[in-house]
Amino acid sequence: MVACGKFFHLEGSEEAFGLRGVSYGPFSPDSAADVDADFARMASLGFNAVRVHELPDAAMLAAAEKHSLRLICGVPWAEHVDFLGDAAVWQVVRRAVVEAARFLAAFPCVAALLVGNEIEKTLVRWMRPQRVRAALEELIALARAEAPQLLVSYATYPSTEYLVPRNADFLAVNVYLE
Repeated sequence: MVACGKFFHLEGSEEAFGLRGVSYGPFSPDSAADVDADFARMASLGFNAVRVHELPDAAMLAAAEKHSLRLICGVPWAEHVDFLGDAAVWQVVRRAVVEAARFLAAFPCVAALLVGNEIEKTLVRWMRPQRVRAALEELIALARAEAPQLLVSYATYPSTEYLVPRNADFLAVNVYLE
């Protein structure tokens, strides 16, 4: 999938591809979710994309392929700590993004990678929005270097809607009722 202006296109197609997606997970470690059955149901309801908050395992990747679903995968890391104030934490974050991009690059069902998710508004203010945006832009560049065929972005939310990386392929905003 590629971004072309305000539209998505499937590789090699000139026709706009409309994402109709649903969020899925995260699950508790002892969860026995039947991913294949869930994905079959999603596809039967007309969804063609699934936003997952954790890296997909082999069963999820196989189910996405089987049901012609595109995955938008989040990279889990400690977004709720001062990751810019500790060099060791920042290295762990960078490594997590690189490894996730390297792993997911091999799967055609993966449409996009989200290098982060909802960095809390007071933490963004504490670390300074410009520094946080620069860090997200660095993570996007690292992911793109490992998986140039994937779309890459960051998932912001209404309290930090101003936190939009300039090198993101698309705008991703989590919207929910509080």
